Amino acid sequence: MFKILALGLLWLSIQANAAQLIEKQGNVFIQADTGQVQQLTHLGQDSQPALSFDGKRIVFVRKQARSNPLIAEDQPNELWVMDATGGNARVLLSPHEDEDPYKNLTDFNHPLFSLDGAVVYFNCAAWVTSGAIHRVELSTQQTNFVTDGDSLDVVPAGKYQGYLIVYKHKYRKSGGANDAYWLVSPLGKEIRRIGTEEKHVTAFIRNSLSKGFVKREK
Repeated sequence: MFKILALGLLWLSIQANAAQLIEKQGNVFIQADTGQVQQLTHLGQDSQPALSFDGKRIVFVRKQARSNPLIAEDQPNELWVMDATGGNARVLLSPHEDEDPYKNLTDFNHPLFSLDGAVVYFNCAAWVTSGAIHRVELSTQQTNFVTDGDSLDVVPAGKYQGYLIVYKHKYRKSGGANDAYWLVSPLGKEIRRIGTEEKHVTAFIRNSLSKGFVKREK
């Protein structure tokens, strides 16, 4: 099951803008800090919008038209990006099915911008027990596999600024499996296990922020 981690007030307290995105009936809205709400999309096919850290762009998931209207499940999705005003909307990534789980790009979920806005991270279908985290460069649309995992968040500040927090399903050498949050570099290197619950992630972020050391993305 796909798991979304919310960093909540820790994230909002350092965002460069106070605008909030709203998803309603398959459309994307943006609410300014004044409370004014503007509808940005109108097709009723959009979900999971995410705002770039500078507040200038939005990435979201859009359902494609069904190739067979009689099959309810036959509705793949795409990644789209647009300006925060709703202009310049374009397809960022279309689905590509591959038997290799490291290359399969279907069932896009939970896209997020890197802190500099140059990259979008996202989750997609991969293994039976786990999804996969990929990244796509906005300027070239080049994609790369990052790591296995079923959730994704970007560390907003502190020692590991720009690193990822990923919920992973791992097998023990002694047998059995374990699910936990892991700190992962932007290119997929596992740094350390954080813990099994969101409170462990909250404590990790607070500790990272308190140290005040900024580490560049690698």
